[in-house]
Amino acid sequence: MSAFSIRYLLTLLLAYTIFSNFTLAQDDQNSLTIVAFGNSTTAPRRTIDSVYSDRLPDLLAGSGITCRVINSGVGGSHTGRLTDNNKHKWAHGLDRFQTAVLDHDPDIVIIQFGINDSYIDGGGQQGESRIPLDKYKENLRYMVQKLHESESIVLLMTPNAFGSNKEYWRHVRLAEYAQACRDLANEELVELIDIYKAFESYGNGSLELRDELLLDGVHPNDAGHKISSELIANRIRINEAQPPIYLGEPSSNEGTTLVNDYEGNSVFVFRKGDWDHGGFTDTVFYKMTSDEGRSWTESKSLVITPGKP
Repeated sequence: MSAFSIRYLLTLLLAYTIFSNFTLAQDDQNSLTIVAFGNSTTAPRRTIDSVYSDRLPDLLAGSGITCRVINSGVGGSHTGRLTDNNKHKWAHGLDRFQTAVLDHDPDIVIIQFGINDSYIDGGGQQGESRIPLDKYKENLRYMVQKLHESESIVLLMTPNAFGSNKEYWRHVRLAEYAQACRDLANEELVELIDIYKAFESYGNGSLELRDELLLDGVHPNDAGHKISSELIANRIRINEAQPPIYLGEPSSNEGTTLVNDYEGNSVFVFRKGDWDHGGFTDTVFYKMTSDEGRSWTESKSLVITPGKP
């Protein structure tokens, strides 16, 4: 081979390498950083194939969204600090919020706590939860507001519902924490992933059929994580298509998010999810304004079915 041919091939190789590195850098730049922050219902688990965070990259890739998902779930974790309740003697939500979430400079943060916060270790139905309800909500609010300051999108996920092996009063207590999570999402104008309602509605509300989604009455199995991942992926698709802005509410007691549409109008989105023939159907209601909220159209709706469990 001549010296010219060798130089030519080396030039092509160098050009290809530079182009490839540039393309990879672009891909990295456009990729979302997502942090999944929570307890053992978020944390990796050896006894199932994939938790919801592991499923998100493939689900979002189908919509042209690339992402890096960091799982910051820790078993036994509650929203507070070790000094608030030391049943499990390691760092809890607020203890590790900076290092496990903020230090990653995330684009999107999924927050799911509640089962450990609500749990009653003694005293039966009159017993105290590990973290009182008002403190649970206060801790979540702190996290949400800090993430707003850093311009991260927050997906606030309720705890999942218990299975049939838990006492009725435990279901009642956990439901209060799920409702507090819903209330906070409305108050702070963040996206809600109501996995409690999705599990509760599964199988037409049958408690025994709900066990199909759980390993042990508490932790989701693959079927349960599949539902969670599909609901989360759908929310991310909506947010990536229509980046959120906040202009205030067009009317009281409706909705969670204001977004821009492709024509520059502002759209106030509020949702109602329900189970339809075994699949979770997400009905998205919306109003539109083209004058920054001074006037709004009548409500319209769009039905989205992310998938079936």
